[in-house]
Amino acid sequence: MVFTEQIPISTTALHGLLICIPFTLFVAISFSSNPRLWLHSLPVDIRQMAAPKTNREIRITKFVLLPLYSLVLPGLSVSSVLYVSSHLHLDLSFFDILVHLYGIWIAVHLWDLLVIDTTYMILINPQRLSGIFVVPVSGLLAALL
Repeated sequence: MVFTEQIPISTTALHGLLICIPFTLFVAISFSSNPRLWLHSLPVDIRQMAAPKTNREIRITKFVLLPLYSLVLPGLSVSSVLYVSSHLHLDLSFFDILVHLYGIWIAVHLWDLLVIDTTYMILINPQRLSGIFVVPVSGLLAALL
């Protein structure tokens, strides 16, 4: 088995955190402008309680939201691999690239969970969402609100 030089974990972590910046901007802008665009990513039982997406929302999701998401996360991740291979002059194997990409995606998804999702859960205003999502509130949730 031939061992190649590996991408330093600090480089992977740094690139993951750098990709978090455009990812956060993308999520914040799209969610604050029209939260219903993210309806497809909610659990099925919540989607069934909300009104179906309008044709305009479906078109925006297909032709704007999903392509931009593809540019932000996968596109910047691949750019990171190209940058690392050209600037660090490493002989990268498929496994090295896979580990680097996986590390970046883990960093971004942890950021999404711990920072973006937690912030939205803390700062969410049920009155603002009342016109967007009409979701019946359970007894426990009503007591918390």
